[in-house]
Amino acid sequence: MVNLFKRRFSLVLVFIISLIALLVVMNLKKWRYDEKVIAYDVHAFYGYLPAKYIFDDLKVEKSDYKYAEGQYWFWLKQYDSGKKAFDKTYGLSIMYAPFFAIAHQVAKNFDYPLTGFSEPYLFFLLLSALFYFFLGLLYLRKLLLHYNFSDTEISITLLIIGLGTNLFCYASQSAPLSEVYLFALSALFAYATAKWHMNRKLKSIIIVSATLSLMILIHLPLMIFALFFILYDLKNITEIGTKKIPVYALLIFAVIFIAVWIPQFKYWKLTLGSYLGASDNYEHYYFLKPVFWKGLFGFQKGWFIYTPLLLLIFPGIYFMRKRVPELKWSVSIVTLLFVYITLSWWNWWYGGSFGQKSLIPLYSILAIPVACLVSKALVKGVAIKYSFIITTTSFILLNIFQTYQFENGSLHGDAMNSKVYFKQFGKLDKIEKFEEQLSFPNYDEAKKGNR
Repeated sequence: MVNLFKRRFSLVLVFIISLIALLVVMNLKKWRYDEKVIAYDVHAFYGYLPAKYIFDDLKVEKSDYKYAEGQYWFWLKQYDSGKKAFDKTYGLSIMYAPFFAIAHQVAKNFDYPLTGFSEPYLFFLLLSALFYFFLGLLYLRKLLLHYNFSDTEISITLLIIGLGTNLFCYASQSAPLSEVYLFALSALFAYATAKWHMNRKLKSIIIVSATLSLMILIHLPLMIFALFFILYDLKNITEIGTKKIPVYALLIFAVIFIAVWIPQFKYWKLTLGSYLGASDNYEHYYFLKPVFWKGLFGFQKGWFIYTPLLLLIFPGIYFMRKRVPELKWSVSIVTLLFVYITLSWWNWWYGGSFGQKSLIPLYSILAIPVACLVSKALVKGVAIKYSFIITTTSFILLNIFQTYQFENGSLHGDAMNSKVYFKQFGKLDKIEKFEEQLSFPNYDEAKKGNR
């Protein structure tokens, strides 16, 4: 029994990490405040469900749905044409839907308002984020087992990804924004990709197609993840033009992709008059001016400043060449391209958020080089091994503490700088004259490419 537990400790750890996130959710009690759960982008991702299934008003035109002074249940974007619609796709609504259905039944049974915005709906939205966090970690574990990492190596990697990165924040404090859902989809996608390249089973290619289609629907730049599938087991970069995908696999993907997108096309036609939707001309990617330094190492929103444990990917990719050679090109190319695209967006800091949240979908595949480094560290001398463990533990604790700083407002969502960061370091409450020392970004100038 003891040996079985040792071999399955990583599975137990998936539950423990998810439980820690649950404890944060229960501690913050955000379901008591609708503006703290259905906020920002969640309005547009979630609005499809109550608009369709409660109010039968997808165009949101039967009422202004005002519930308090200056407060509205639905947030629509008015486009240059004058027409209004949700400015996000319905992709996350698919993932919210089972929890929305349960919440609706609970609201009926316990006499809560059947609006889609009362406490049961908020509570189950938070639970949905925890469920997909758990699911993502579960499939991440399966992915690492597929590549024959030991249970100890997997356990440490799960702790790093699950508790030591800003993924933890988006599973708990910042739920139910899209990032944790995309992490779960990307982990399942990566695992199904590995399985298909091993067994070529129909089930695997269906899962690959469904998860990738939904990822793209939620966040279009995630189409880059198709390269993870295409470049899998690429031996040499010069062979990139010779990789071939069977016709049946391409057909299955095409059918599923179209099926997933049809409801969105119909919604755009209904609300905006065009199957292809609409876009304003002031939101751009500036591909000739990516913001690499600020986006990776700047104190406003630097990826490696607020998620320093992911610096492990650099030596990890080096060790991955021998440990998991079939992934050396796919992981590297997908990561580089997705970081480039993400940091080319006009709003490269992605609003008020903790760290570079838009890079979270990468964590499922970046866990592999992290695991490779963990594997190396564990077989080195005692000094290196314990130094690695102590350093990793320290950064995990820092990440959890900074999640609470972000909740408390003492780690600002888009205006931090090095001076404030170090003055505020280790302090939960705001330092004196906190707001006066911040460096707020100029959104109007950023839209023009001046970032």
